[in-house]
Amino acid sequence: MADEQRQMVRVEVLAQLFDLSVEQIYRITKEGVIKSEQIPGGGSMRQYPFIESIKAYISYLKDKDAKRNELNNMKTEADLAKKELELRRLETQISLEEGRAHDESIVRSVWNDVMGSFKVRLWNLSYTAAERLVDIPDREKVSEILREEIGDLCSLLTGYDPAAFFARHPEFDDDENDGEEGDTIDEAEDAV
Repeated sequence: MADEQRQMVRVEVLAQLFDLSVEQIYRITKEGVIKSEQIPGGGSMRQYPFIESIKAYISYLKDKDAKRNELNNMKTEADLAKKELELRRLETQISLEEGRAHDESIVRSVWNDVMGSFKVRLWNLSYTAAERLVDIPDREKVSEILREEIGDLCSLLTGYDPAAFFARHPEFDDDENDGEEGDTIDEAEDAV
């Protein structure tokens, strides 16, 4: 059995068996896929251990196939990630078109308007409240008036009206100004 495993063959035999050219056999030999041995007394002639060469070549093909499968899996995952990103972009675009979402620049402008109005109203709270409180000695009534003033002030943060915003900022208007009714920024500033 040991003699069968060490049966040596010429390069042409492996080339025919593996369906490769002699040059390809030399190349995979040089790459270390299969090994050759010098023939004693044969000069530069080399032969290949038959069974070992077959096993080594099969392992090489399996590894090559596994790497190809891994690359294909990575490509498939990358393609899926790309399609998912495209889908998310499309969903975002649809949300923007349907008015369920707003572009970042619009949100930033709305937030700046709201916070600007809130800041002005907060700054003027002591003056507006003082006018109403100047002649009231009852602490409960003073507290009630202050709560009303603060409540009105806080309504600025919750009362976004898209129609009012787009009326003030026509550069952002894209026919999405069918929003909920509520206190507008204009109304809040007019109250100041």
